[in-house]
Amino acid sequence: MARQKIDYGIDLGTTNSEIARMDNGRITIFRHGPRNKEILPSCVHFTKRRQMLVGDMAYNAISKDKENTFIEFKRAMGSDDIYHSTHMDKSYTPEELSAEILKQLKRAVKDEEFSSVVITVPAAFDQVQIEATRRAAELAGFEYFQLLQEPIAASLAFLYDKKNIEGIWLVFDFGGGTFDAALVGMEEGIMKVIDHAGDNYLGGKNMDWLIVDEKIIPHLEENFSIEAIVNDDDRRLDLRWAWKRYAEEAKITLSDRAFYIIEEESVCEDDNGNKIDTAISINRSEFEQLISPLIDGAISICKELLTRNRLPSSDLMTVLMVGGPTYIPLLREKVKNELYKNINVTIDPMTVVAQGAAIFASTKPIPVEKQPRDYSKIQLILGYPDTTAETELTFGIKVDKEKTKGTVPSKVFAVVTRNDKDWTTGKIELEGGAVLVVRLHLIENTTNGFSVELFDETGNRLACEPNSISILQGIKIAQPPLPHDIGISATVIGAEEEELIVPILTKGTSLPIVSKKTFFAPKKLRPGNSSDVLKIVVWEGKGGTKPIRNTYMNEIRISGDMLSSLLPERSEVTVTIRIDESRRVKTSAYLPYLDKTIEKVMDPDYTLSAVSTDELAHQIEDEKTRLDDIQNKIQQVGEFAGPKPTEIEKSLIEIDDLNEKGRGDKDRSREVQKRLNEIAVKIDGIERSINWPQVENELTEELKATEQVVDRFGDDKAKQILSQLKPEIEKAIELKNVKRAKDVKDKLLQLKLNILFQRKEYWVSVLTNINESFDEIQWSDRSKARDLVDKGSSLLASGQFSDEIKNIVFELWGLMPKADQEKTKVPRTDIPIYIPKL
Repeated sequence: MARQKIDYGIDLGTTNSEIARMDNGRITIFRHGPRNKEILPSCVHFTKRRQMLVGDMAYNAISKDKENTFIEFKRAMGSDDIYHSTHMDKSYTPEELSAEILKQLKRAVKDEEFSSVVITVPAAFDQVQIEATRRAAELAGFEYFQLLQEPIAASLAFLYDKKNIEGIWLVFDFGGGTFDAALVGMEEGIMKVIDHAGDNYLGGKNMDWLIVDEKIIPHLEENFSIEAIVNDDDRRLDLRWAWKRYAEEAKITLSDRAFYIIEEESVCEDDNGNKIDTAISINRSEFEQLISPLIDGAISICKELLTRNRLPSSDLMTVLMVGGPTYIPLLREKVKNELYKNINVTIDPMTVVAQGAAIFASTKPIPVEKQPRDYSKIQLILGYPDTTAETELTFGIKVDKEKTKGTVPSKVFAVVTRNDKDWTTGKIELEGGAVLVVRLHLIENTTNGFSVELFDETGNRLACEPNSISILQGIKIAQPPLPHDIGISATVIGAEEEELIVPILTKGTSLPIVSKKTFFAPKKLRPGNSSDVLKIVVWEGKGGTKPIRNTYMNEIRISGDMLSSLLPERSEVTVTIRIDESRRVKTSAYLPYLDKTIEKVMDPDYTLSAVSTDELAHQIEDEKTRLDDIQNKIQQVGEFAGPKPTEIEKSLIEIDDLNEKGRGDKDRSREVQKRLNEIAVKIDGIERSINWPQVENELTEELKATEQVVDRFGDDKAKQILSQLKPEIEKAIELKNVKRAKDVKDKLLQLKLNILFQRKEYWVSVLTNINESFDEIQWSDRSKARDLVDKGSSLLASGQFSDEIKNIVFELWGLMPKADQEKTKVPRTDIPIYIPKL
């Protein structure tokens, strides 16, 4: 009969993909193409005759026909990138190309048709990338599928058939395009992901590009005329892609050899149209020097993960190595020396994820409605766990008479037999509509299969469905964790009262989960008024950071024309976010005042756009400017215990170089954007840390100055206003709230100036300030300003003080920037607080 469990697992990789199946405790990895390989290159090519090639045959065409050969589209999942084939005169999305890889993997299975599968994804994938993977599975024709985090799959393969394992291990998954690090633990037979970290733009692909950008392109620039090519974004991008394949070959070869020569005729032409025929030598030492920072980056992620969980590396059982780049000797050596000496490479790093996906798939039932059923057979309801840490467990059997279209005898007997034939229940009667409960005996640390047979009272076999089950003994899988915070953007009462991400679901929480949080509407919504709008924007990323540093997910838009009654300002709004085991997201907003709920499901077709190289260059410069300002402030405040600005400055220089060398490459732009966001978050934190001492000092000084003026010249009303402002000052200082402090400082300044504006001697003070700082002021009309200052000075010298001095000052303020105005308004201490008799 048809399978009840999914059984099939696919590792959909950036550079390579694999498919595996679980049968009666045995894993089969399917082979592909004329070379009968287990590994399928994730590559699609369209020929001149409009034929589609997938896998090795497609990959062989990449250096000669880039316009019609596409690779590494997994890193573009969830983006609006398109891949245009001139031969097909058609553009394809990353999901459409990924679907072709999935179809090719499906075709590798020759002995049966199947439409259910488990597909692995990097643990660090954003929600938009998850949705894109779902679209690819649907386009590939899968009727039912589940998504599984790659570290969980790798850990299942590691644990399978091992006895009595307890402890914690680190999954070091360095793939073709992504890096995942996960701490996974096994306790009392339950496997759980403790925590994870990762980088969706760190993988073997980055190593390939380093060889291209730092070794191949410089060699070509030195030996051939290619200046026009490298100065044109599109032609430079074509040049880089033409050599990408040879860089990957060098990377793979140098894992085994000490020396390699990239030698290929006519890969491309120079500026003069001449074929470039060259040999480029690279030794392992050069290669290791290039890739060492990438490996260090991955190890740094692992160290931060261990530190965050207060776990010394000596407490690890092992480091499980996953992904093709883990064959590189330098990488293995660094992991041994810097993380943990015991690394596990006993399972093929290239297929371990697919194997684990198949193991997981063997524990997941296909929904009954997705299974082809023959209802003329007796239909059974079976109750049992898919996985267990026990060696004996309860198994329930019941005849489903409602769904059975054939005749059910008055007496039915069942026999349950383990597939190895070493254990059976013998015949047991199924009495009436009752549930038959038996105890199953399991073999440890493997998948146990059991057949279920029915007989009538004369011993005739009765056809039934389902007629078999499988249970994985030794491993019970805890629910997967949420990889990122998910929340909404809201104005937060705190240091800055700025808009930040407020998490509703927090990273590491086991899925599925539902959580809610109450906020307050910042404005009223009038019924029937479409211009009154409240947007609740959902983001994925890191709580407590600015929305722009995170990934947009969806939004709930509530407008007045959706409401029948007024929603007052500061009304409660309860936002609920639900997410299931496969990370499908639903959001709702409940308005208690109106007893109204608005729901939103994440748009499955939403995609993200890459920022251009030039725009990123501007953003990098903006961050450099911010960093310069911070360094100046740090010099003013003295010691600073946070991240070193010099280290951040070095990182900005590095990503600036990364951006320039990848001009026109959208994948590079996304990588640069991610790294720039990480740096910007650090700069945001430094700004918050250093701003407050300066703001508090300015507030305190302004309070002292205002108190002096109010005490000497203020009336009862002014004294009352000052008294009312003091609690505001205390609250701002208590919260270290920059915005509140600035607001109350402005109120103090306004109170002080309102009093001083009534004093004629104040205008003498301002005019003196202007006269002394005349050359530093940025005048819009310097000549006119000089005439006005001279006129005012003459009036003061004659002793004829009048409102004319005040009018002159106002006119002078109109000729200078606001910043200069504020400087001149500060009262002088060397001018008496009375009108001198001149």
